[in-house]
Amino acid sequence: MSDNILLKERLARRKVLAEIYGRVLKTPSHHIDKDILQEACIQYSTLSLQEEPDLEPYYFKPYAGDLPLPEDPDNDLGSMDCDLLRNNHISNARTLQLVLWDYAYHCGMLLEEQNLQHLSPFRGYRETGDFKFGNLFEVMPNNWEVPTVLDTREGKFPHMKAMVISNTVGDNQLLRGELLAITDIMSTRLRTIELRPHIIAPILIFSMIGIRHARVLEAHFNGKDLIVRCSKLYDFSSSTPDLKLIRLLARYWLGSPCGETTWEEIMGVKN
Repeated sequence: MSDNILLKERLARRKVLAEIYGRVLKTPSHHIDKDILQEACIQYSTLSLQEEPDLEPYYFKPYAGDLPLPEDPDNDLGSMDCDLLRNNHISNARTLQLVLWDYAYHCGMLLEEQNLQHLSPFRGYRETGDFKFGNLFEVMPNNWEVPTVLDTREGKFPHMKAMVISNTVGDNQLLRGELLAITDIMSTRLRTIELRPHIIAPILIFSMIGIRHARVLEAHFNGKDLIVRCSKLYDFSSSTPDLKLIRLLARYWLGSPCGETTWEEIMGVKN
């Protein structure tokens, strides 16, 4: 496949993603209803992290090695009475995001100490400013932001992971911040020179919502529709949160990229 054809394909995909971004941006609410999804060419379905193998992520594998259970995050979660913060959704979401990030970072350091970092090809903390993203945040009236992103160590894969926190409660609808983050990051990856062979740039979103709920979304663009698959909401509002759930999310944060993302792989075309 010639570079010219490949560049045109990547440009065409970015244009459609920009249209989807613009349509979501016009929506005044945090929650995006089915009519808007259909109008914006967004397909929404179920993702499972462990219960149903057929519904697991297409482009991201969980880290399968040993990880210690998190230390009791009582100081971060349990000691803060959820009733006191029930109306401060962004603070609850940020607290949960920091707990997950701190634990995943600790696990990553353990892998490096054991010379097992090659088993987790995603590199450590990256500032969003390290990339040429747009504004991965809004303040009013829909407060959300992307505090953390992650790409692979050698930058050879288009896959990217991000944490999103939103000032709202979750339900079965996709959120404005989730979709704006997905389309912005995906478009940026599709104009990154080092990723030129790739026409699919999968995104894995760890979304922290409301009263310390979290879910995971996997997204990719197939050239026509934005495919978004979303897990159930995991509840961390208890003063004694399920530590195995925190470890489960960390496994996906530390896990490996997979799946076909280049034109040649997808179309079966050889140079």
